[in-house]
Amino acid sequence: MTSFFQPGPAPDPAYVNTRDLQRGQTHREYVERLWAWFEPLSDRHFLSDAKAHFLERFWEMYLAKALDSAGLSPKKSGNSGPDFYIHTPERRIFFEATAPGPGEGLDTVPELIPLNLQSVPEIDPVPEEKILLRLRSAIRDKLKKWGEWRARGRIGDQDGFVIAINGRQTRPAPYDSEPPFILRAVLPIGPLMVGWDTSSHEVVDTHYKYRDMVTKMSGEEIRTDIFLSPDFADVSAVISSFLDTANYPKIEGEDFRLVHNPKAKCPFPRHLFARGREYWVEGDQLVLK
Repeated sequence: MTSFFQPGPAPDPAYVNTRDLQRGQTHREYVERLWAWFEPLSDRHFLSDAKAHFLERFWEMYLAKALDSAGLSPKKSGNSGPDFYIHTPERRIFFEATAPGPGEGLDTVPELIPLNLQSVPEIDPVPEEKILLRLRSAIRDKLKKWGEWRARGRIGDQDGFVIAINGRQTRPAPYDSEPPFILRAVLPIGPLMVGWDTSSHEVVDTHYKYRDMVTKMSGEEIRTDIFLSPDFADVSAVISSFLDTANYPKIEGEDFRLVHNPKAKCPFPRHLFARGREYWVEGDQLVLK
């Protein structure tokens, strides 16, 4: 069996540190275990690409293992299409994993910056809208690829499509929010609003503000209600996680946030993946499992 970590220079510092540093031994061993299982699903460029895109390749392996552990048996889809697929009684469902970076220019997600050598790194406030922009960009890019694969005959009109996004590089820390960022990137859910009675000094109401778009620094408006639009009906669901090779649960998939698309042409079956949290729309209500 080929080792995941290959000798020689690599442009991704996380790859080098996990491979070479003593403190990375536990995480290195976990990556190698994933690879030993995943290798038959990999394409011919997987190991060489991992040197430059370590998190994305780790995320792809982790996603496949989580699906398999849940009894869904992912299968290789070839070297020029989505990463892999599963069979359901109704259709094939393809999965495409991606791990977007922090972005560029004025809309870049800022890093944690320590105020001084003794301080804890801080960032205030959490750059929510910039994170949402990165998630939306990832969905847009993968939906475009889906159209290209369909045009080449790699997939059919009855096939489902799930975009699995690892947002670790868009977030200063390996944690999600509540509600999850991915939910707020596809449905019109804004910040939490609290009603305060100044006479009784009590909270009298809490609700999430309606928000169907965020604005880039250039002034361009980006929709965050795309799961209510037929333009995104090819997306069956999205999965999100903020794990990395040093921060992952004991049971693969417990970290997943899965959001069903209520407008999907080929829906992802509810309760099919019984791990993590699952969200769907019923009427005008959002349901959480």
